[in-house]
Amino acid sequence: MEHSVDTVIIGAGPAGISCELYLQRERVSNIVIEKREFTRDKTCGGLVTEKTYDLLCEFFCFSESDREELSKVFVNTSNTVELYYGNDVLTHSSVSKPFRFVKRRSFDSFLAKKYTDLGGNLIENTT
Repeated sequence: MEHSVDTVIIGAGPAGISCELYLQRERVSNIVIEKREFTRDKTCGGLVTEKTYDLLCEFFCFSESDREELSKVFVNTSNTVELYYGNDVLTHSSVSKPFRFVKRRSFDSFLAKKYTDLGGNLIENTT
């Protein structure tokens, strides 16, 4: 398999795929190589702030349907924060703007679709 591109990105996680999507939008030829099948369930923080959500919408949503599709990736919101040490609550507080909880597989799928819709090349199961 031979490719000629300006940029090779290793890893199709949120940072890698975001970079790819940006390059693709700017018409910089690129390819991403992911060592596993993409997308997959992963353990991750699973939440973003309202400010981050707004930035994601600004960067990835090219239409109202994109915005609706992205909103489905985020399943719950919470206006409270608790910090635990073991089973003990160290602190609890409310926040003025909610945190949004993300389904990681759905988020990755959303980003990958945006990238490939713009003509991006995602190679999976390759090291």
